[in-house]
Amino acid sequence: MAQITAVIVGAGNRGSVYARYASEYPQKLKINAMVEKNVGKLEYASQNYDIDKNYCFSEYTQVLEMGKVADAAIITTLDNAHKEIAIEFIKRGYDILLEKPLAVSLEDSLEILKNAKKYNVRLMTCYVLRYSTFFGKLKELINKGIVGPVLAVDQRENIGYFHMAHSYVRGNWHSTKDSSPIILAKSCHDLDILHWMLEKKCTRVFSMGELKYFRKENMPCGAAPRCLDCLVEEPCPYSAKKIYLQTDNTGWPVSTITNDFSYSARMEVLRNTDYGKCVYQCENDVLDYQTVDMEFEEGISVSFTLTAFTNDKTRIIHIYGGMGEITGDFEKGEITVHRFGEQAQMIKVVPPYQTAHAGSDFQMMDRFVQVMTDRTGNFIELDLNSTMESHYMAFAAEKSRNEKLPVDMIKFKKEHNF
Repeated sequence: MAQITAVIVGAGNRGSVYARYASEYPQKLKINAMVEKNVGKLEYASQNYDIDKNYCFSEYTQVLEMGKVADAAIITTLDNAHKEIAIEFIKRGYDILLEKPLAVSLEDSLEILKNAKKYNVRLMTCYVLRYSTFFGKLKELINKGIVGPVLAVDQRENIGYFHMAHSYVRGNWHSTKDSSPIILAKSCHDLDILHWMLEKKCTRVFSMGELKYFRKENMPCGAAPRCLDCLVEEPCPYSAKKIYLQTDNTGWPVSTITNDFSYSARMEVLRNTDYGKCVYQCENDVLDYQTVDMEFEEGISVSFTLTAFTNDKTRIIHIYGGMGEITGDFEKGEITVHRFGEQAQMIKVVPPYQTAHAGSDFQMMDRFVQVMTDRTGNFIELDLNSTMESHYMAFAAEKSRNEKLPVDMIKFKKEHNF
């Protein structure tokens, strides 16, 4: 596999994953420049991922002023900055790896793809689940017809109570206005995996959901604005002290709030940022529970549930076929195939990498390098219609939820196409 070069724009959690890939596999990927507004994160990336400090910048425009300095741009900023940055790099001939979602609105997402097509650059979206050994195995079982024709699918994303509190109540995605609806921000790659795995398009959507729990009226009596000052903090599972202080973990989620993992530095973050606020007093508006019922081509019924109220952070799937059923737990890497009238078969999936998303982050990067170096390959990643499918589904789900009506996907896509 040949080496490619890239600029990383955004040195947060996602950007750091891809920088670490380059550090561990320099024969595949070399980072020529890094862009990050946060000085501490930029210095950390430079020191830990072997990036020349003279090519570390606070603004992406500083890289553009240097001319084309790499084969590709890996864009991992906050969602609301994707459109502007992606289009500027596209115009200068960079191939693009863009963190999901593409953008925070349907119109902006389409604008990015229109520019990629206009300037004839390769654009790949970070739908990491496509590259997981787990979902790859499910797709293989479906294609082999192991349980007969697929008639229905139930998929549930268990966000995990601590992940919800960290990312969608206190964190960067707590505000729909400042980021995007959670069905897009958190679950566009769950919707994508359904489309990719079934090799079918969604034809109809109906969605319901609300912010059920993380509201001021559910605040315990005596709770304080900050966990450090709270007299009833001890039994609270959402306590910032429990999530960020009572652990030796220096990975996610602690790594997203500070690069200094000392106790005093963590305390400083909890005193002065939203990560120390009471989860019932965060001015968040993001849904903590949503269901999306979908009809796919050939009449396949699909139900997707997004919920904060789970102990584990995982994805659970149940596939119903005419001759049997398949169940799976993504984080455990366990798939059970039960053909009717036969003994169940347990399949343990072991990914080649031990990284986030059950190893699929690095598997995706292997694929990215392959896509970028093989100019003759016919890759589904470069199919812009396939790229947009999950975004159409997410925005249609929001339209349905707000209007309390089903949405005809064929008509919806005709009204918003590129």
